[in-house]
Amino acid sequence: MSPPPAPSPFLTFARRFAGNPGQVGAIAPSGPALARSMVRTLDLQAGQTCVEIGPGTGAFTGRLAARAAELGVRLILVERDPVFVRHLRAMYPDLEIIEGNACDLPRLLGERGVGRVERILSGLPFRSFPPELRAALAEAFGEVLTAGGLLVQFTYFTRQPLDPECAAAAGLSGERTHFVLANVPPAFVWRYEKRHGG
Repeated sequence: MSPPPAPSPFLTFARRFAGNPGQVGAIAPSGPALARSMVRTLDLQAGQTCVEIGPGTGAFTGRLAARAAELGVRLILVERDPVFVRHLRAMYPDLEIIEGNACDLPRLLGERGVGRVERILSGLPFRSFPPELRAALAEAFGEVLTAGGLLVQFTYFTRQPLDPECAAAAGLSGERTHFVLANVPPAFVWRYEKRHGG
C-alpha cells in the first residue's frame, strides 16, 4: 500500500499560522517569484554545501533542491517545527532534513560532520523575533559560514532583517538586492557576505 499523500503546503501552513502566528511570521507561504529571487541571489556553485533554515512548507525548497542537484551541492534543511518537518519529509524524502533550532546550527551541522558551509538560505521571519533571538541566530550563521560565504534572507519590512550591530558582530556585511512586488506580501531580498577575518 502506498503512503498517503502529503497535505497541501497551503493547508499545512495555514494550520501552523493559526496555532503559532509569531513563529510562522507570515499570512501565506512565499510565492514562486520570491523563491526565484532568493535562489538566484544565493549564487550556488558546484560542490558547495548549502543550508536552508526554516523551510516551513518548502516554498523555496523545490527550486533550491533542483538547483543543488544540478550543481552537486549538498543541501541540508533545518526546521524547528515538527509539523513542518513531517511535511517536508513526506514531500522531499530524499533530502537531508534536521529537526532542530537554528540557534544550535554549529552543533547540528557538526554532528553530521559539517564544519563550515558556503551558503545559507533563510526563510525565518527575523523581524517577528525579539532582538536577543535575532542576535543569537546571526551569531550561529556567522559561525558556520566560510569566509566569503553568503546568507540570503528576505523580509517584508523596509528595515534590514538583521540589525546592523548583530550582522557586524557575526562578521556579516549586508546589502538589499531585490524588491519582489509579485510576492504576497511584497518582500525585500537581502544578501549578507561573511567577511574575511570576520
